[in-house]
Order: sequence, then structure tokens, then C-alpha cells
Amino acid sequence: MKTKWNCICTCLSMILFLAGCGGGGGGGGTSSTVAQESTTTPTLTSIEVTQTNPSIALGYDQKFIATGIYLDNTKQDITTSVYWSSSQSDIATISNAAGTNGIATARNTGSTIITATFENITGTTTLTVTPAVLESISIIPTNSNIALGTTKQLAATGTFSDTTTQNLTAFVTWSSSATGTATISNASGSNGLATSVAVGATSITATDPTSGIYGTTVLNVTAATLASIDITPTNPSIANGLTEQFTATGIYTDRTTQDLTAFVTWSSSATGTATISNASGSNGLATSVAVGATTITATDPT
Repeated sequence: MKTKWNCICTCLSMILFLAGCGGGGGGGGTSSTVAQESTTTPTLTSIEVTQTNPSIALGYDQKFIATGIYLDNTKQDITTSVYWSSSQSDIATISNAAGTNGIATARNTGSTIITATFENITGTTTLTVTPAVLESISIIPTNSNIALGTTKQLAATGTFSDTTTQNLTAFVTWSSSATGTATISNASGSNGLATSVAVGATSITATDPTSGIYGTTVLNVTAATLASIDITPTNPSIANGLTEQFTATGIYTDRTTQDLTAFVTWSSSATGTATISNASGSNGLATSVAVGATTITATDPT
């Protein structure tokens, strides 16, 4: 039987103070509460751009994130809302296209200033493109376990001749030695996502298609079952007009954990206060609608 724990909210002045919520058991849903403290749209005061002053090798890309900092000290990912620009487009260009916002592509060696602009407020960082060459690839997590019927996101990190590192997850070619145990994706947007097929073990390999350099790790698929789901952050408060990204973590009988954000069914008890997305690419993203409190629930559909 799926269970849900209830949350008690006590209102004092204009702020909602939230009592703690527990997680459901036996694979059922768990809940968390999101409260909104203001009816006014917050005022943007500054923009932070990360990664901070990164270096990448020629021929690779760099993903940047723009974080808006507001007058009420809240923060919000505004990567898709800002206008991105590069001061030296011959060194690197940066995308404003939907789905690739904030991705810079190296063109030549040198340095360029990357700027994110929104409502006449800017944030900057410096991107350096080096002539370094790839020396090795490591895959994380290393020798991990997943329960049958679940997936796991793997990441490939390249180490270059100038000792810098680069996330190569979207650039390498992924393969599984035993596709009857687990497959792994090379599709854009899901690169490195392993899907379990049967109990057993398989070697996962990430290969750089240019140099042939590769890294490997072992993925074990176990017969563990889902015991509970935790939602984070726990009982957050957000200003009206902002969003909050929730994450659902499954806890299994073998004590392993798994990110289930994209696989659970999300719901809000008061959609007039906040809605929450089940759409691919934005699963677990709550959008505020009005001042109040709502219980956010993540339910395992199986």
C-alpha cells in the first residue's frame, strides 16, 4: 500500500513555518511542502555565472549556468532566460538556442569573456581555450550498483595534458559489454544514462572518438527493491513568481540509493498555490502561482 505522510503548517506574520515531513515506505510516495512568502515579483540584483573562469581544450564545449540573485536573498537558475554573449567569437561562441542555452564552443586558442545579461544586469566569467590534448578518461560513479528496473547516470571526465579536466559525457561514445544486463545511451540529452535489463554485471566504456582514448567501470544490476522515497529540499520557502527544483531519491533494500526524479509521478495538493512538472526535462520543477502552502508528492508508479 502506498502511503503519504502529512505536513502541518503554522502561519505567523507573513512567513509560513513548516513542520517536518517523513518519507513513505514500501515504494510509496513521500511528500514535502513548499511555502511562498511574498506576493510581489522579487527584484533581481545580480547574476552569477558558473563555471568560474574555466579552461577547456580546443575542440570541446563548456556548459555555463546563470544564477539570478534577488533582493530577498533568494537564488534562481535563469540560464534559459538570460542573453549569452562572447567578447571574442573567434575564440569561442555561446548558444542562446533552446536546449543548448549557455553552451560555449571552442573555436581557437585564447581567452574570451562570457556574459549573461537580463534586464540590464550582467554577470561575467572568462573562458580560456588551450591547445591541451586528452590523456585519460575516468567514469563516475566507479563500480556502482543499481536495482533492476532503474537507471543510473554515468559521467565521463577527461584529463588533459595541461592537468585540467573536462566533462566529456556528451562527447564520448558509450558502450556496454553485456547489453543483456544493461544498455547505455548515446542519444543527445541522455548521454551516459545506463538502463538495467537483467541482474548481473557489465563493463561500461566511454571512448573519445577522436583519439581512441577510453575509460571503463563496472555496473552491477541487483535484485533490490524500492523501500522508500526522500524528497529534497525539505520544506522550502520560495518567493511568489519563482520556481523550485525538487529531487526524488529512492532508497532500496540493499541500502543503495537512486535518483528517481525523472521516473516518479509528481503532484501538488494545491495547484492554485504551486504546480509541479512531470514533463521530460523539467520533472520535479515546481512553479509558484499564489501565496500559500502545498504538499508536493513523489509517487513510484509501479
